[in-house]
Amino acid sequence: MNIMNRITLKMLRQNKRRTIVTIIGIILSTAMIAAVSTFSASFSDLFYRQEIDSSGDWHVSLRSATNEDIKRAQSDFSITRAGRSTEEATSLEETSEYSSFFSIIFCEESVLSLNGIKASEGRLPNAAGEIALPEDYNEQNEKPITIGQTITLPIGEVVESEDEQHSWRLSPTRTETFTVVGFLARTGSAFAVKDFSYFDALPTKNFTFHIDPLPSSLYETLSNYSGEIGVQTHTTLLYYSGIYGDMDMMEALFVPIVIVGLIIFVASIMLIYNAFSISVSERSRQFGMLASIGATRKQKRNAVFFEGLVLGAIAIPIGIVCGIIGIGITFWAISPWMMEAFGMTVPLQVKVVPLALLGAVLFAAVTIFVSAWIPARRAARTTPIDAIRQTGDIKLRAKKVKTSKFIEKLFGFEGTLALKNLKRYAKRYRATVFSLTVSIILFLTTATFTSYMGQSLSLAQSTMGADVLYVRYPMEHTQEDAPSFLPQNVANELRTLDTVTQMQAGKKISLYTENDSLFSKEMKAYRQGTGTTDPFELSVLALESQSFAEYCKEAKLPPDVLNTPNAAIVANQVRVSSSNQKYAQINAFSEKTGQTLPVSWNTWVYNENVPEGEDHEQLITVNAGTLTLAAYTDVRPLHMESSASTPTLIVSEETFDAIVKSIDTEIHSSTMENTYPFDSGPINVYTQITETFSFKTTDSQTLVNLLNDYQGEYGGYTSDIASQMRTGRRMVDLMSVFFYGFITLITLVAVANVFNTISTGITLRTREFAMLRSVGMTKKGFNRMIRMESVFYGLKSLLYGLPVSLVLCVLMYMGLNREFGFSFFLPVVPILIAVCTIFFIVSLTMLYASSKVKKMNIVSALTSEVF
Repeated sequence: MNIMNRITLKMLRQNKRRTIVTIIGIILSTAMIAAVSTFSASFSDLFYRQEIDSSGDWHVSLRSATNEDIKRAQSDFSITRAGRSTEEATSLEETSEYSSFFSIIFCEESVLSLNGIKASEGRLPNAAGEIALPEDYNEQNEKPITIGQTITLPIGEVVESEDEQHSWRLSPTRTETFTVVGFLARTGSAFAVKDFSYFDALPTKNFTFHIDPLPSSLYETLSNYSGEIGVQTHTTLLYYSGIYGDMDMMEALFVPIVIVGLIIFVASIMLIYNAFSISVSERSRQFGMLASIGATRKQKRNAVFFEGLVLGAIAIPIGIVCGIIGIGITFWAISPWMMEAFGMTVPLQVKVVPLALLGAVLFAAVTIFVSAWIPARRAARTTPIDAIRQTGDIKLRAKKVKTSKFIEKLFGFEGTLALKNLKRYAKRYRATVFSLTVSIILFLTTATFTSYMGQSLSLAQSTMGADVLYVRYPMEHTQEDAPSFLPQNVANELRTLDTVTQMQAGKKISLYTENDSLFSKEMKAYRQGTGTTDPFELSVLALESQSFAEYCKEAKLPPDVLNTPNAAIVANQVRVSSSNQKYAQINAFSEKTGQTLPVSWNTWVYNENVPEGEDHEQLITVNAGTLTLAAYTDVRPLHMESSASTPTLIVSEETFDAIVKSIDTEIHSSTMENTYPFDSGPINVYTQITETFSFKTTDSQTLVNLLNDYQGEYGGYTSDIASQMRTGRRMVDLMSVFFYGFITLITLVAVANVFNTISTGITLRTREFAMLRSVGMTKKGFNRMIRMESVFYGLKSLLYGLPVSLVLCVLMYMGLNREFGFSFFLPVVPILIAVCTIFFIVSLTMLYASSKVKKMNIVSALTSEVF
């Protein structure tokens, strides 16, 4: 080892604090990249394995393909595994209800593994004449089937019965005898194996195959196939394999991910660059002395590079290991929870991608090299005289250090001195401000990205205020023309059931409007963009008195809001999606009170008078009067989902009954009956009314069990919404955990950056502080000077950091807004945190560093080689 390298190692050992902080910064930067790449690879691998486990590892299936089509596919793609199949229908009896039919798939044995078919009992068929049945076969069949039993099944197609409309039967073309070898999980079809000669004789068949390697032009190639072939792709598996059919989502995420990635890269470079820059400043006199005794430019430059090599050799491996271990511990903790929450059948495992780790190593190495390059060049160019006299960092003109009298009045002489000192050491001051600015930008953009992704997830996920729904169809339990609603005393009992904290009860019907003049600008633009001219659906709800009073209180509406005849409250917010904007929450109507909205009731009927060859199913529209839009609110009724594409109009029970009676009268008018002599029976509007009971509860499962008794007596069905929604909420929670963990790591990098920059800068001013103390500066005056510098650093960095962060936030929003139509917002809380934290960290760091300086003996400090 040459003398320059030995001196560098000695310097690193002597200045342990700065060396350790620099190593920690490199470790954090490397760990962050390693963790992000490992996290991405592990989750991609999890979803990939889960998709294979549940749906198989096939990539493309050609439906109704000829032998020529199969040969073309074999020529176009590198097919490693393939199988042919055909689908027919069978039944427990030759004629039965549609619900008892099931598909029977005749296939080559390879199709079973390609489709991920698994046996819940017994085994899979592997020879001609063997069959595996759906596991619910015995539930439908009065005579249970056992493994090893021989059965004969009719094979054919399902056709509509000639004797009775809307009734279906199996039209068998043959019967086949099979040996039952197993029952299949997660499928409603039976599978039977046929040999290759069977499929050779078929004019068309399904051809399913796996491709390796997957071409990036897969979708483009498949688009050229004939329209007569049904091309089916395993889109999800292809997506996890990096083959994207729809690039909208990737394009939406590209901008924010690139912005965050670039800021991380810049922050990492700044953290390490500042360390090397300060190291060169500390060693500038040392370099000058070495140059005066013969050290060349190359030797001085290589000394800086050697320092980077030593620090990198220590920190990079530790960073890689820490990143992987950190992700491994996280996965170990959440894997059982994820499997239970999301019903996954494969565990979450750490997937280490060597190429990604190599990328992390190269990222850290390049960062260190770039960070060391500029200081190394500066060290090489410094002349011996300049280095010994320490004039390189001080290039002044009188007006450069001029300060305002306001500063002197506010902070005194010490404040003026502090500001002059900052201007005197402009390079060091700019480096510190830049470091702080990057830290602010890093934190705010990451926090904003997290907020925007949370908003995007909330748009993608459907939520509902109710935990449990009990829905009845009142016409099911009556022989009369009018519906049988639940008695009021029974409804009151439901409200007092155990675990119930709130109940909304009401009756609901779907109406329509063709009048678009009341629509909001957003709704008009959406409907114009989709080109739809269909009537707009409305969900009209009448809440019973107590539920209505509670709703008005929650929505902050006066209780007499519906006293006007035909008045309605509009729960106005709906979610829409279109080809150029997948998810957006918008208002359906322009929020002007007093507007009247014509509504109608629509239904499809079978009209036998329609000429042959035309569609017998016809849509009839019945006038339902008008509603007056009396109030608007964003508070949704408990049963209304956040993903609802139809607004809910809440009306009084009197208005609801009047609307239904008006529709019923119109239906039974002589004009309607003469126009539509329906052979399928009269139309009854009451069959379209549902009775809803929406519950908030502390225990949804217990409440569902209690409601089962009412369901058995009064009909209807019960839904455990809380359990259904739990998966979506857990996904949001899971993403939040990782997002905020990422923010924590980012914050550590930023703090390390600030601490290293400011504390080392203070240390370099040891002799300056000692001179000030030697000429009489008191401890109080010294603290005032430090406070002034802290305030100036904080204000200056915020002045630059906040506007730049705002611009980057807008760019990220524009990227995500292509896929998620939420309104732009600034993360106010992170901004406040950034403002408070930046002053806290700066002040704390400067006080810590200056306290070390103040403890030094004045004489020792004046003779110190650190400038």
